[in-house]
Amino acid sequence: STPHDIFTQAAADIILGAAGKAATITYNGTGVVADVSYHHGDLEKDLVGEEAKIVVKVTDVAQPAYRDTVVIGATTWRVKEDGWSGDAYIWDIELYRSEGAVM
Repeated sequence: STPHDIFTQAAADIILGAAGKAATITYNGTGVVADVSYHHGDLEKDLVGEEAKIVVKVTDVAQPAYRDTVVIGATTWRVKEDGWSGDAYIWDIELYRSEGAVM
């Protein structure tokens, strides 16, 4: 590891802890630390229920994929289609709890 790699990894650790929402979650069966935030679904996109976003280290989740399983507490979530972005150190991953037509 170079000093730059050590510094940027330390920065990723600080970002995950800075918001005070860090939690241990399960991503595809593996426990990882994530920054978790929640928001309500978008009725225009026919999403029912709440949505969430997690921020995880790339060292914990190498490559997110559509419909990967994420368990937060007792609730199972899925990765949204094209719902991730990131850099060499951190992923921002959008999740949904349920989907279907809004009546």
